[in-house]
Amino acid sequence: MLMKKAGGLRRRVADGFAIIMVFCAFLFPRAVVAQDTPIPVSIIELMASSQKYSGKVISVEGYLVIGQGPKHGVEADLYLHEEDARNLLGYNMLRVLPSKQMIINREKISRMYVILTGLVKTVQAENGLDVIEITHVQSCVPWSNPDRPLSH
Repeated sequence: MLMKKAGGLRRRVADGFAIIMVFCAFLFPRAVVAQDTPIPVSIIELMASSQKYSGKVISVEGYLVIGQGPKHGVEADLYLHEEDARNLLGYNMLRVLPSKQMIINREKISRMYVILTGLVKTVQAENGLDVIEITHVQSCVPWSNPDRPLSH
């Protein structure tokens, strides 16, 4: 009789644990199903298929500009090319929410080509266009200095 009660108790505990895990999977999907490696992607691919990468960790190369915003403090933008940044071509740019480390390394990485790894977030602007943001930056590594470009 005692063995039956113990077996029934174990089954109820196991069932309860399974229900809790399913509930947590809905509440915290990134915690339960973590993405191991970032997806390498170009800025052009991100712009063409932003919804495909939304919610995913990616790695992207581009020309980074970190500046002081008028309202929100430090702002960062990742451009396709240096010329796009100089001419403020917003259609060739992604918004980046800089990490604390990026702000600390601002002098070393701003106005440089970088390899940036972070989470893609797509937000719809008032004009109906998708605004692509890279948040939760895991790394931002200088890749090439436009004053001394890499040569092959």
